[in-house]
Amino acid sequence: MPHRRRASDSPNLIVSVLEYLKDRPFVIIVEALGLALAHALFKFLVLDFVVYHGRMLLYTIALEVSVFIGPAYHHNLVVLAVENRPDG
Repeated sequence: MPHRRRASDSPNLIVSVLEYLKDRPFVIIVEALGLALAHALFKFLVLDFVVYHGRMLLYTIALEVSVFIGPAYHHNLVVLAVENRPDG
């Protein structure tokens, strides 16, 4: 059986996800390296966010993330925040 890596095993994973989503119409925080680091990264990228506790977001939004980072990480993602970003 292939070794199934956890998101926390890849220090650059959350950075890659944030870079990929930076210009998307929504913003996602994933619990990969911990909420504190996610907060720090979002401040570094000058992105605003709002906390949302809806588990349905895991299925409606994280599916698109899993296409980018691979299905091995999909079940390790926990959507913590989403914000619609206006164009411009």
